[in-house]
Amino acid sequence: MSISNQDILGKISTDYHNIFADGSAIQEIQELIQSLERGAPILGVLENARGSFSTIFVPFHAGTITADGTQLRQLDLPTSCLEFMERCARIESLTDEMPSKEIEPGEDTRKQLLLALRDFLEHFPSEEEVMLWKKK
Repeated sequence: MSISNQDILGKISTDYHNIFADGSAIQEIQELIQSLERGAPILGVLENARGSFSTIFVPFHAGTITADGTQLRQLDLPTSCLEFMERCARIESLTDEMPSKEIEPGEDTRKQLLLALRDFLEHFPSEEEVMLWKKK
């Protein structure tokens, strides 16, 4: 069974609302950015009430969305949606194992993460934009 564009866009829209509507996930992202900018340890920031910081981004990771084997490139999704998913995947891949390793990331990883988080917030879509993706 293959997944349709509307299935994916509906899932993204629902997950977006569930994760970002109350503002707490954005606040967690901003707190991590501040810790990175100060050079402070970040492992404590990577654990939150939701679990690991990376769980913010997992629902938007292409591998999660297309778990049935459908290739994302086969689908006709809006460019801004694909870019959002790519940004989420980049952050998720940088942060998914950090808490379990219990070792602060090296300087190179910290720089990559800081750039990825800033880029994410700079291009963060509004809920209205996400709803427009569904109407494509």
